Amino acid sequence: MLKTDKKQPKTKRVVRVVECWALGLSAFETAKVMKDEGYRISVHTVYNDRHSTEAQKYVDELIRRQLRDIALADLEQKLNYRDKLIGKLVPQKIEAFQKTMLTEKREVTINVNGFSPEERRFAEHLARKYIKANNQAEPSSIH
Repeated sequence: MLKTDKKQPKTKRVVRVVECWALGLSAFETAKVMKDEGYRISVHTVYNDRHSTEAQKYVDELIRRQLRDIALADLEQKLNYRDKLIGKLVPQKIEAFQKTMLTEKREVTINVNGFSPEERRFAEHLARKYIKANNQAEPSSIH
């Protein structure tokens, strides 16, 4: 039997949506789980609840409580909490992408045919400057 709207206040629904979100459930999965629990909810409502002011207030309160608990903990626990919090706040995919970009080799070819000796020296200077700025190996050839 489905719960009526009077028995499920919006705040309670929003809290449950945020809890499912924290567990890593997608909007579709959240709607399915909550329907199984007896809520009348659609995927659109899940999206709206995730970005509502009630959800933000709930998350802010949880963060405030967590920071208070960290402040009251001993030093070892404080460092452990801090490391976990930093791990959650730092986007991991961007770091992995940057590591890939740093290890990736790029080949730059500069065609200076028809350049005057002055222009050729300037092009070589720019190439070396670019290579130094991007931590790349010296060019094998400039032609």
